[in-house]
Amino acid sequence: MYLHLFCRKHWGTQTQGKHIVHFINITVIQPMIAGGVEVPDYLILGLWPSVITATEYIAWGLFIALAFLLSALISKPKTILKSLLFLCGCLCLVGFLGVMFNEYLWYIAPLGYGVGTVVICMVLLHQGSAHQEVLPQPKGSFPAW
Repeated sequence: MYLHLFCRKHWGTQTQGKHIVHFINITVIQPMIAGGVEVPDYLILGLWPSVITATEYIAWGLFIALAFLLSALISKPKTILKSLLFLCGCLCLVGFLGVMFNEYLWYIAPLGYGVGTVVICMVLLHQGSAHQEVLPQPKGSFPAW
């Protein structure tokens, strides 16, 4: 029932950074490389350290971790959803912070936002089909569509 609220909070915070990074990579960096222009490594997506990759890590690691953790705060206490949101947020945060020590520690974060999101959506669909209220509805708000 409240799947749309979760998705709006979850994806809305990180999409701006992600889209900017990919837009710059597709419209500026790749045509420069195809044209034979020597592009510095710090501007290429996927290389570390790189300004573009760091922006991607901030969007997918830090901002999505904050979205998961803050969503965990507003979900009902002592539910599997709350635990999953907290776990996914911690995995994203560990991956984001871990990249400062070893670039391969980043791959912990996709467990949180990739695998975790699928599991959370399955839990929400199951709870929604059982007609359980997953997230509290604010007083005075309009009913969910």
